[in-house]
Amino acid sequence: MNNTKKVIRLLKKHATEPDDASPNFVADFARSHGINLTSQEIVEISNTFEPVTRVIFRTDKYGKFKGWVTAWFPDYSHKRNYMTELYQRVGQHGEGTYIGCRDESRPSTRAEYIDLKRELESIGYRLKIVKRAKIVYK
Repeated sequence: MNNTKKVIRLLKKHATEPDDASPNFVADFARSHGINLTSQEIVEISNTFEPVTRVIFRTDKYGKFKGWVTAWFPDYSHKRNYMTELYQRVGQHGEGTYIGCRDESRPSTRAEYIDLKRELESIGYRLKIVKRAKIVYK
């Protein structure tokens, strides 16, 4: 068994929480079990403990934003103003009304959203792409 799989198995056995699995923690944990890891292995292991974020990719149908792709995060919504977190390549993180977006956009194709997906993953997101989701305002 390679070192990466061995350390992941040990961390899960010790019920490590996602917030605890920082790269420094992973490196110290592995070292305490007599396992030396490369920097790349440490980051890979730490990333496996990041929570998965559901995302809906939508493309604007008309107006000055026609063709723009937006990533909507249905699990990050706010009861105080009925807004949902979103991300665009220009402007990046923000919030908006998903119901309004749904009426003025369409589901994005893979070709349309792939660059935005890669950008989100490069800043640490682990994504689960969904076509639709019930938004529960918290």
